[in-house]
Amino acid sequence: MLETLLARYLQKFLKGFTPEHISAHLLKGSVKLKEVELDLIAVHELLVDVLPCALELQKVRCSFISLKVPWKRLRRQPVLLELSGLEVKLKVHSEDSDWLAAQEKLHPEKTSKGEDLSIDEAADSDDRKEEKEEKEDASLLKVGLKEVITDGLQVVLKSLQVDLWSSRQVSPLELRVEALESFPCSVRGEKISKPQDVYEFCDPCARLFRLVQIDGLRLATNQKPGAMVEVIGPVSVQIEQRRWCGFIPQHRSRRVCPFSSETAITIRLASVALQLPVAPVMAVCEVLLDLIKGGLPFSQSELPPDSDQAAGAVSWSELRPGRAGATGLHWREQLLNRKNVTLLTLSLTLEQCGATICMDTKAAQLEAHDFMFTLDLISSLDTSRWRCLYELGLCEKSTEGVKMQCLQRIFGIYLGLARLMWSTLGSEEVPKTLLSLGLSHRPSVSVRWKDVPAVHSTWESFQPIEGCLHSVKVLVDVSAFQSLVETVKKIVMPFTELIEPPPFACSWCRIRLHDLTVEVPKQALTRNGVTLD
Repeated sequence: MLETLLARYLQKFLKGFTPEHISAHLLKGSVKLKEVELDLIAVHELLVDVLPCALELQKVRCSFISLKVPWKRLRRQPVLLELSGLEVKLKVHSEDSDWLAAQEKLHPEKTSKGEDLSIDEAADSDDRKEEKEEKEDASLLKVGLKEVITDGLQVVLKSLQVDLWSSRQVSPLELRVEALESFPCSVRGEKISKPQDVYEFCDPCARLFRLVQIDGLRLATNQKPGAMVEVIGPVSVQIEQRRWCGFIPQHRSRRVCPFSSETAITIRLASVALQLPVAPVMAVCEVLLDLIKGGLPFSQSELPPDSDQAAGAVSWSELRPGRAGATGLHWREQLLNRKNVTLLTLSLTLEQCGATICMDTKAAQLEAHDFMFTLDLISSLDTSRWRCLYELGLCEKSTEGVKMQCLQRIFGIYLGLARLMWSTLGSEEVPKTLLSLGLSHRPSVSVRWKDVPAVHSTWESFQPIEGCLHSVKVLVDVSAFQSLVETVKKIVMPFTELIEPPPFACSWCRIRLHDLTVEVPKQALTRNGVTLD
């Protein structure tokens, strides 16, 4: 009976689904599906709100799905979702394609219905909407068994294949993942088996940790010669979330905020190998251009208006001396009230990377060690989050009519050692080192820049840049650098029409260089019939 009921419901979203495709046990809390394919017509409206306009989802198929829900011990045992043999097929349409034009006709810009209402009707409508939002916010604050189960969810995926097609290409761009596992963990990365132990309370915050491990990640094109990006070793992604806690007097209980005020994402890769022939790279760039030109999802809202509340959330500290790779420079740090903003911190660490760019008869080889990219993104709070903080007693008053917007971005790039070599394809000659950076005992590159958008009418957007370079050695081979620059320009130039250069603050741009060596390549000279080096 359970299998029949589930089959009736799943038939609405899965193609050709019958009770033979499902195996369920109510008391055991186990549901298994075999050879299922998503019905894209049934979920079309949901996909329109999520996918970019130029991206069409053509196929989603999974050979095996298993869901285990321990009904009797939901706080002690996690909900486990297992998937195997997941196949996804996507297609990127060009800007002038008939499919994109048809989608724009199906989803015209939504007009406001309030324009045809009277003043009283519009006021009643706003009151009902505000009352509904307050009820939704109040329900969000009741973090109970549902949230514990969700945060304790464990996901195991075996064999993921994503094919990205383009109207300009004959062969697809293929993404392969051998295995993926996601589970809640402790600070040290140890798996937490009991959902009730997921939250780590450190007054006035609750912390949650989640670890995602990816094995066998590979990105390649079928075009010959093909481009390939292969990650050697596992990819580790650790996510830390911090949520404010407060006391609600009428409930006489302590509650946890439904949103994360601070999120830290740390990505670690051991080694990455890249093979980049120019032709396949250009083909991939064309696909990215079509995807960017297509625009955001049709349901994407307009940019938020200016906000005094957002403008007053960030300030700057006095100059402070830099350390390590920033020796000799002084940094300015941001000062903010952490309760009034959300902070996203992204850190990407790569221990070793090797890339080869193949041209007609030449090849440029790049080796890099101990690379790190960091991003600190600070955003203001929207109305619903202000209400949550107010209900928890974490702010004095609730703010109405405020939308979330970016206040500040801080980028950082750090590099240990790097070397750029130039060689001739098919030749046994020793490659020439065009550029080398760094010594073993200190980072060679330490650059940081801030992006401060004009979120208020009285502000001006600017981007100060600060950085240090150590132990730079350059071989002045004019022909090699010209070929390399022309190749890079060929790849980058199509994006220049979409990217507007930021307004750099020249008075804040400071680059300090330590230890520069410039070499000139040897040339054979003939004087009076004698050849000299």
